[in-house]
Amino acid sequence: MQANDMIERGVRHAVEAPATKAEIWLSVLHLVDEFRHEIEQQRGWENLWVSGEERRDERAVQVSFNTIVRPLARQLGIAMQREVETGRGPVDFEFGNGVAARVHVEFKLADHHHLMHGIEHQLPAYMRAENADSALFICVGFDDEDRRAFERVVAGAQTMQRENPDIFLRAEYIDAQRRSGASRH
Repeated sequence: MQANDMIERGVRHAVEAPATKAEIWLSVLHLVDEFRHEIEQQRGWENLWVSGEERRDERAVQVSFNTIVRPLARQLGIAMQREVETGRGPVDFEFGNGVAARVHVEFKLADHHHLMHGIEHQLPAYMRAENADSALFICVGFDDEDRRAFERVVAGAQTMQRENPDIFLRAEYIDAQRRSGASRH
């Protein structure tokens, strides 16, 4: 199956030493899925909470993502840079295969007061400045209200995609709610 066909069908997997835009896109989606799995299923959410009721900030999310994903990206032959200056500000992460393709990744906490600005203006500005045509906007939520806020982000991403058919922009959600162990139920 061709990489473009896999994207259309929603298949997500890593490609070692991705050579095309479609392959790097699939690989970055896979890396995000690995991070999501660690946060949602492997107690990684604990790294995003301070003891008690206080959640950590966006920088802590970025550090956790960097720690989990960097070795995987290296193993796949994917270049990963953090806080890349775009000329319009730093994008959180940039993934690439050297020459042919780049994917920007921007994180926002779902309760951030500029959440919609991030998807509608900030990330597209970074993409234009760097001539990047692919990006992920990742919202990290800590409660049910954050998940509802993400629904607005999805609508915003779809609008941006329709208005800018030359870019590929997708919104993803990572649920960092505190969880109890399965043995306690």
